[in-house]
Amino acid sequence: MTESQRRTLETTMLAEAREDVLKADQKASMVLAALGIAIGAVLGGVLAGDWDPTEDLTTGGQVGWWLATAAVTSGLVLAGMAVWPRFNGADGSAGIYYWAHIASFDSLSALAAALDADPPDLDDRTRNQMWSLARIVKRKYVLIRWAMGSAGAGAFLATATLVIDGLAR
Repeated sequence: MTESQRRTLETTMLAEAREDVLKADQKASMVLAALGIAIGAVLGGVLAGDWDPTEDLTTGGQVGWWLATAAVTSGLVLAGMAVWPRFNGADGSAGIYYWAHIASFDSLSALAAALDADPPDLDDRTRNQMWSLARIVKRKYVLIRWAMGSAGAGAFLATATLVIDGLAR
């Protein structure tokens, strides 16, 4: 592989990592939206006085319901964590490669001095960003999977609880 081909490949991989961050955020946002709709529907019934899990369910049903509520809440928190902005507050001493490194300087003159003393290498910058973004994408997808699993378990528990509790009456 030539130097030019390697640079093109790494630049392409960086662009793909950036796209994957956006895709992960969109997926997490969809999970949040779906959970928001479901939670809103249940809360609407509770607030309207049409349904109260503490009065309308047996003791066993209440246990199942609150376990389901905990699972769905966990899914909501995990999906929120996937879209929560995070960054490494690195000081840029190992190289100035992205906005957090730049923001760590107290003044424009300090930034300019650091850039003049050790100009960033394009290859190092591409590789640093590619590595950083890939780690962010991986974390987002892990959180999304856990959010979907937790929310799915909560939905299953809630459905099973309501069916079993209804049959027990």
